[in-house]
Amino acid sequence: MGFQELEVLLSDNHTNDIQSTSRRDEIDPIFKFVLTFGFGQLNIPLQTQVEVSRLPRTMDALAVLKRKAEREKVKDNTPFHYFRVYNQIEFKGKSDRLTIAGLRLILGRANLYMGENKIPVSKMTVTIICACKPRQVLLHSQSEVSWKSLGAGYYCSTDKLPVNLIVTNEMDITPKNYPLLMFTSSKRKFREFLRDAIKSNSATYVEFAYLVEPEIVEEVTMDSKFNLPQKNLE
Repeated sequence: MGFQELEVLLSDNHTNDIQSTSRRDEIDPIFKFVLTFGFGQLNIPLQTQVEVSRLPRTMDALAVLKRKAEREKVKDNTPFHYFRVYNQIEFKGKSDRLTIAGLRLILGRANLYMGENKIPVSKMTVTIICACKPRQVLLHSQSEVSWKSLGAGYYCSTDKLPVNLIVTNEMDITPKNYPLLMFTSSKRKFREFLRDAIKSNSATYVEFAYLVEPEIVEEVTMDSKFNLPQKNLE
């Protein structure tokens, strides 16, 4: 699926006005598309909405990297430098903050997946991308999960099954972080990412960012001293 197809998916071509507004306001499909696009650039398939049991529970995304070369490629080109063979990815936008109850459900899905597929814990990781810092989880869940800060927006649990929290508001502005930076809840951080993406001629991620914050993208691209190709501006 390309950018234009994603626009169609989020448009009201196949639904009424109320359904269309709801769909455009829902950020999860955009996140999953951007993640799939990034892994597709590495020729690595990514599954989304992965069922882990007969129970009505799905993972947002799952990256299965059985070859060492795939893991090295992900390490060098994405924010996920710690990935193992099986990697669960969950997304929490600014209107869907991570809670302690939500963390338990995510860990439950991970354990269901490992149990049903006979996967050892040493080959599994859990990643939760958060637009906002989940202070309640980091400060008040120590009796269940112990956390350590790795810097630059990364937090990791010290359990055998590592849970990696990535807070987009705290991430460094680098090209490999673009796929996550566009989902930050900080407008200042979003503008920084956008100006950097324009400077590095990353037109694709500027287009994706337009689906998330169209008004800010219009403002920055029009005021920016850096020029995007006219077709991209249009």
